[in-house]
Amino acid sequence: MGSFWVIASLPLVFYMIYLVIKQKNSSKYIQLFIAALVLALIIFFNKELIYNYLQQAQFYIKGNLYVFGNDFGIYNFSFINTIYYFLKLSILIFTPLFILELINSIKKKEVSGILFFSFLILLPIVSLSYTLGRIDNQFMPRIMYLSMSFLAVMIPYYIRKKFSKTLLILIVIITFFCFWKDVIFKISPDSQNLRSGGGYKY
Repeated sequence: MGSFWVIASLPLVFYMIYLVIKQKNSSKYIQLFIAALVLALIIFFNKELIYNYLQQAQFYIKGNLYVFGNDFGIYNFSFINTIYYFLKLSILIFTPLFILELINSIKKKEVSGILFFSFLILLPIVSLSYTLGRIDNQFMPRIMYLSMSFLAVMIPYYIRKKFSKTLLILIVIITFFCFWKDVIFKISPDSQNLRSGGGYKY
């Protein structure tokens, strides 16, 4: 998962490098040298780990070109389960909205908005080969990990940036209540599928 976050953050990295190069004082060369040195040391002391990671990453990418899954259940689109599915796929559902927001930020030349929405768009896109690489009775279990961090960090920041503190506080209270009452994430279709299907079958 960290790989996707790093790739999605590259526009911000390039922009920070650009800001350093744009400086008119001579210290920018020292800053660039220190950053390059730190990066080189990290690579040198972790070269075996990085090499093995890149080797394994190739197998993951090739292996997920086609979706696989097993033990499919009957999805129950009740009100609670529909909320569960919506939240689980939220990072994909909100992507078209953030594309529009990115276009608007480009028109207004808002650098912070461009970087923020670029990240929100790139994150689900670069992770698709992994997150959609498994569909079974848990209904796309891999994408949940991105959606949860997306809902916990990105959406509140977006609401705070776009609307007001009052709306943000209200949403936080509602979310806390849902977690506390085990309405959304504990009463999931997974357990219902298992009960209706007689358990896992091997």
